[in-house]
Amino acid sequence: MTTRKECQKRKAITPSATSQDQGILQGILGGGGEQQSITSSEAEFHEGYLCSAESLNTICGPRGGTTCVDGRDEVYFLDTCGNLANVYDFGKIDDATYWTYIAGTNGVVVNCGSGNNANSPTCGNCDYYLGSTCRKGNAQYENFICKNLACTYKGQTYQHGETWCASPTNDADTNSVGGRHFRLVCYNNEVSVEPCAEFRQEVCVQSTVNTFRTAACRVNKWQDCYSNDNQQDCENGDKRDCKWVNGTSILKDENGASLAFDAEGNAVEAACVPSYAPGFNFWEEDTEAVSMCGLANMQCNVVYEAGIKEGFFGASGDKGNAYDSDCIEKCKAENALAGTVGIIDICLAKPECKSKCVDSKGKILESWKDSMKTMCISLGDCGSKKNYIGQNGYYDWEKSFVRSNVSE
Repeated sequence: MTTRKECQKRKAITPSATSQDQGILQGILGGGGEQQSITSSEAEFHEGYLCSAESLNTICGPRGGTTCVDGRDEVYFLDTCGNLANVYDFGKIDDATYWTYIAGTNGVVVNCGSGNNANSPTCGNCDYYLGSTCRKGNAQYENFICKNLACTYKGQTYQHGETWCASPTNDADTNSVGGRHFRLVCYNNEVSVEPCAEFRQEVCVQSTVNTFRTAACRVNKWQDCYSNDNQQDCENGDKRDCKWVNGTSILKDENGASLAFDAEGNAVEAACVPSYAPGFNFWEEDTEAVSMCGLANMQCNVVYEAGIKEGFFGASGDKGNAYDSDCIEKCKAENALAGTVGIIDICLAKPECKSKCVDSKGKILESWKDSMKTMCISLGDCGSKKNYIGQNGYYDWEKSFVRSNVSE
């Protein structure tokens, strides 16, 4: 008859029990019942058998409980001597064959449940890679189950191994002053937080494949956005993270004319700015915040129809339509060289010379304000911008727009 200690110890020392051969080594007891050392020639190895096999006539029987095993995913039966048996399957708890042979031999198989069997009270066939492993829990028999390794975060379930962004990549709060991107990880039923690089030098990007989410912090490629003068180069996602914004240009020549161009090569009021506004050390002097935010400083020079057409006065005493003075002067100069007649009327008829910043009353247009605001906040932590907890900054947008009369 073989004791529990003999099953465990002699299995470990037998030369015939290789990694491919599993079973028990049955030896002898000395007179008086003490355990004695034996040689391999005195022992008999029973390949494919469990210690609880009735035919071996040991003192070990079925129903000794269940347990977890280091390095393995599944829940295992124990025999009454505490030896490992097959994977826990409540449907086979009284199956003599299941307590006789090791699974994979003599027709015995582990086939309970399906998938990862998470939280199943009757099947211990767990699979770590599918999101479950052996842990304490409420089982139909004893106290171990396949614990679900999924996570719950803000009311939503994430599978074990999934990663996701804490907020959408283009979320306003994430890209606000002090905002930062974070990646979250579900691992072993716990959610951990991994910050991306500060000052939004990295952004979190997320993708989904067959409902499984993955996210990563990657470099924010914003540095050369401002130098691009056309939309195609600006929005080349392989090289940079930029967007094309219409309304005003940050690339201008010495005369204030836009150096941004459309697909046909025509000058347009537009600019290439970061898709994900970077953060700056704006509280320190002599930082890039000054130069970068300064790109949004714009001056819109206006001349009214009354100042172009002598003696003109519009309805209700206004000065007539407002025009871009730089555009008018350029138009006049070009037509004067060509000896064109009726230069003033020609220049006033050019749509591109209409003022984009003020109306005939001298009021700054809301559309121009909006385009300037968009430009400003896209450059980085510039302008009047809320911080990541929703508080307003020191500056007010209205104070950023100043109207001056150079001459009446």
